[in-house]
Parts: sequence; C-alpha cells; structure tokens
Amino acid sequence: MIPPLKDFSKNPAQKNQYIVQNLNDTLENTFSTPSKYSDADCGLRETVPNRKMVDSQDLGSDTESQAKTSKKDAKAIRTKQDNRKYNYALRETAAKILPDQRVRLCGCCRVDATKNVGVRHNGIKGKNGKAKITNVISCKSIWTCIVCGSRMLAERGEEVSKGVAAWVDAGGEALMLTTTHSHTRKDEPKATLNLISKARTFFWGHRNVKEVLDQVGYVGHIKALETTYGSDNGWHPHNHDVLFVSQSIEDLKSHEVAVTFEDDGFIRYVTPFREKQLIKKKLDGDIQFVSLEVFLKHFWIKACAHVGLGLPSVERGLTLQGASKLKNYLTKLTDVSKLGQELTNTSAKSGKVGRRNQWQILNDAKEGCAHSSKLFETYARAFKGERQLFWSSGLKELLDVAEVDDSKLLEEEEPDTTVDIAEITPDVWQLIKRYKAQAHILTAVENDFNNGCTDEYNSVLQRLIAHNQRRIDREQIEYEQYLSELIPDKFLDST
Repeated sequence: MIPPLKDFSKNPAQKNQYIVQNLNDTLENTFSTPSKYSDADCGLRETVPNRKMVDSQDLGSDTESQAKTSKKDAKAIRTKQDNRKYNYALRETAAKILPDQRVRLCGCCRVDATKNVGVRHNGIKGKNGKAKITNVISCKSIWTCIVCGSRMLAERGEEVSKGVAAWVDAGGEALMLTTTHSHTRKDEPKATLNLISKARTFFWGHRNVKEVLDQVGYVGHIKALETTYGSDNGWHPHNHDVLFVSQSIEDLKSHEVAVTFEDDGFIRYVTPFREKQLIKKKLDGDIQFVSLEVFLKHFWIKACAHVGLGLPSVERGLTLQGASKLKNYLTKLTDVSKLGQELTNTSAKSGKVGRRNQWQILNDAKEGCAHSSKLFETYARAFKGERQLFWSSGLKELLDVAEVDDSKLLEEEEPDTTVDIAEITPDVWQLIKRYKAQAHILTAVENDFNNGCTDEYNSVLQRLIAHNQRRIDREQIEYEQYLSELIPDKFLDST
C-alpha cells in the first residue's frame, strides 16, 4: 500500500524521503537463508553498535564441534532445533489470527523496556545444550501458544506423573477414565463446554456416584480437557480423568453395584434403604448387579441427558482403563520434545484419523487455509479461560505435590554453567522480529557453543542487516520510479 502524499510544496526535497520512511513492509515473512546470501556477497552495510558478544575463549577450549559429536546426538540437536523453529512459526500464525490476545506479544515484546534483549546459553554441550532469549514476554497461553503451552503442559504433566507414582508406591491404583458425548457440526464449542461443565458437576457431585466410588476407596481425580475437530461432526471437546482409588485392579473388576433401570432407560443406584423398599413391594427382582464401569457408563449418559448434552453410546460415552493406557497418556503429556513435530503429528497428542487437534488446525492455517484460520479463532475464543488440568480438592496435598501458579510455571532454575552470550540492542532486535529470526538466532548460538566460536551468530546478524539494506535500496528505487511517474515532468525540469 502506498502511503498518502503530504504537502511538500515548501520543501520538495523531503518528499522522496517521507515516502521511503513510511512504506509498509512487503517482505515481512522473507528471511534470507545462508545458501542464498553468503557472507561473501552480503557486504555488511551497517554496524551493530554496543553489541556485547562473549569472547569465543570464554566458551571453553574443550568445546566439541558438531562434526565431532555422535550421529545420534547431532540428529537429536537438529530435531530439537527444527521443532523449535516450527513451533515459533505456529506461534507467529496464532498471533496474526488473534491480534487482541497475549500470544501476539509472546517472544517479541520486552518485559523491561529500559533493558536490552539478551541471549543466554545453559553452558551444556551437545544435545542437552539450550539457548534462550531473555527479557521477552512469555504469554503463558496454554490454549493458543504452542511454545508456552507445550512447556506448561509438560510441567503439569510432571506433577501428574509424580502424583500417580506416589499413590501407586503407597499401594493404591490409578485408572484412566475418559468421558465424551455425541456432537454435530452445528454445535458451538463454547456452549458445548458449558454443557460439559454442568454434566460433570452433576456426575461427580451426585450422591449415588460418590457412594459407589467410596466403596472402591476413591480419594480424588485429575481432569484433563482436550478437543479435536472433524469435518463430519465438528468440535469434540472431551475429558480424561486420572482416578485414584485404594482397591487393586483385581478387586475393581470383581466389584458389583446394585442398580435398577427405570422406564426411561436410565440407571438408578440401589441404596440399602431403597433395597428394603423394593423387597417390601416385592420388586426385588428388578435389582441387577453390574460392574463399576457399567454403572459409571450409564450414569454418565444420565448426566448428559440431565443437562441437554448430546447422548453418547454406552460403549463409547465413558471408558475406564488401567495403568498401561494411563502410562502412555502421561508420557505424551510430559514429553515436551514431541509437542511440535511433523505436519502429520503436530503434537504428541494428535487427533484420530479424520480429526485435527488445535495445533494441526493452526498448521493448516499457517499453510494458507482460511477456513482453518477461522476454526482456530473460534476454538481460541471458546477455550479462553478454561482450565486444561484440574485437581480435585485436597488431592495435591494428599499426594505431596506442591501448588505452583501458572505465572511461575515457566520460571526455571538456571545451572551454574549458564553463559550470557550476547546483548541485542533495540535496533537489531527490531530486525530480528521483523524477519521472524528468533529461532535462527537460538540455533546459531547453540551451534556456536558446540563449535567454540561466534561465527554463525555473527553471520545471521550480518545477513539480516544486509538483507534489510537491500530491501530499503530496492524499495527506494521503486518509489523513485513511482514519484517520477506521479510528478509532472515540468516540476522535475531543472532548467
């Protein structure tokens, strides 16, 4: 878009300068790669003032180069760096879709505007080495930012794993309970979430469910909320609950619950008092004995019907699974390295065939799908404020798991080996943000640390500056041509 022309009749010399200085960035997503712009042809156009670089000798003389690391370690390093670059690209896409949410600030805006952005390395060589950018905002948006969300989910997953381990070591049993419902493309995700919340309140708060769970030594549960989207049936929010009970799995399988089925087909728990009433009315023949899982299945259907949520099937509405399924799920929660991978597996917890989770939808939006962009915006606004992981009251204290607020969850203790690599001045940081080069900077620092130098980091900065200067030169020529066509020749005649 060409900026509007001002009145330069009093000072025509400023006309060209004004247009060039106010032009829009048409190359925002362009970043020169090393293969296209080598250090030889860059021709550094400007210097970086006051940039404090750590001397390569400070990195240690025994630093191994990547060429000397094992093939396995080198592959692990490349995979980690590629995943980070991919996740940063997804975050940029989310920021464009949601310009009014905190994700647009993540990794870009400074926490303290009076201080420069910094680059730091944990001082560990090889695959465990990690660089990070300091004095930048972390949005802590678990639903919309894959960079913050994956780290937060991994930390929360560690808490769940710790709690499960403590309970199992004490002789208890941990089960995985999954609840779902029927849904259609017409269902609005926000309205569905409200109905799910009401159904869960009815289910977990009903005295019949409490009495039955007390019989198997229930002490609490942890809820995890997830969603997928399918072209046939729309949004599918669902919950996984880690159920903590004292009975062994063998006792649970043999545990029976006395129930009756009403005329409307819904289940009803038979308490000792009601059993006496049925016997008195000679209706004790209506009493049936079902397993714990069957009772919970039917009661979940009853909860859905009570609040108007789509009725699920008996087979799929609620499932109760043992330790192996729970272990697999916890592994997916805690393995942060798998939360941004190939396009077919955008996160470790990918949707089933024909379905996409939120990160797969965001990936399609990144690739230019307008429908996926709209879907992600709908999802983000519906899930904003929802809790992804929830512990029932008193469970963390029982399992000796510390309470950590989300605001402090991403604060990590740095090892004594941590090294401050560079301090980036605001003008250079603006270039890094402009060309979305944060991931390139971190990769360069990690590679340099393994190689004991600052060659790649310096090269990235030089390419950024040179590429930006070429852009300015090119656009200045374009606007000079524009001006020559716009201004009549008689005004350009010097005679």
